[in-house]
Amino acid sequence: MKRLLPILLLFYSFNSIAQVTKITGKITSADNSTPLNNVSIKVKEKVSGTISNSNGTFSLNYNGKLPITVVITAVGFETKEVVITSANQDLAVTLNPQTVMLNEVVSSAARVSQNILQSPVSIEKMSLKTIKENPSFTFYDGLQSLKGMEAVTSSITYKQVNTRGFNTTGNSRFLQLIDGVDNQTPGLNFAIGNLFGASDIDIES
Repeated sequence: MKRLLPILLLFYSFNSIAQVTKITGKITSADNSTPLNNVSIKVKEKVSGTISNSNGTFSLNYNGKLPITVVITAVGFETKEVVITSANQDLAVTLNPQTVMLNEVVSSAARVSQNILQSPVSIEKMSLKTIKENPSFTFYDGLQSLKGMEAVTSSITYKQVNTRGFNTTGNSRFLQLIDGVDNQTPGLNFAIGNLFGASDIDIES
């Protein structure tokens, strides 16, 4: 009995190792066969998963019984499910591009999310196209073309945006944010225009 026990433990170890399923493969785009990176590969209804690398390849170890379903998802592509029936299976997966229409998000003082047409207040915006077509020296000068806006000149390279009609450089009524960060000077308590702001090439809208 003492000699039989180590043999049984040895077979049990082999059985545990055999339950590990290694899944490898490569993911490409269906329209031009380009390798896709950062694609999510996840075992359905399980926590096991991984992502593809820059070459589109991936490797996933799963400790469980077969068959299993692998869910493959990527932004801009249709989701695909692949059934794995055998261990050490190498996959060649192609994903079809998917066009997703996204609505423009506008942040305002309302408590609910809404777009420009639904907002109860007036919203003026310079789009990326408008910035590129702006004939002014800088995009900041082009803000005075918006309704109710005025660019007050303090020097040859410095202008401050204010409400039309006030004509002062100290504008404490405006909150100027760049990527969500308040751009006002702590000592003055108002924004200093684009003196230390973003450049034209960094602006999206």
